[in-house]
Amino acid sequence: MPNPPPEHITIQQAIRRGLLTQLPCALIMVGACFVPVLTIRQNTPLLLIGFPLGFVLAWLWWSFSIPRWKLWAYERVDNVAELKAHAIN
Repeated sequence: MPNPPPEHITIQQAIRRGLLTQLPCALIMVGACFVPVLTIRQNTPLLLIGFPLGFVLAWLWWSFSIPRWKLWAYERVDNVAELKAHAIN
């Protein structure tokens, strides 16, 4: 049995979901930097590891989630060019 076509959504709804998709990136970056500070005070080596690790983990999340969001949004929005323009802004 074929899948039903996805429901159409507005560009603003797609952008809102895209922003929510990016939220974990910021949380990963902040968490990787500040968790060592909060748990072990003034531990510089842990901080030096936390920032690059947070950057890499956030980049991996972004690399996985944003292409999935694009495919999801492109299937549901009527005007993909307008979606791209709004997403860039």
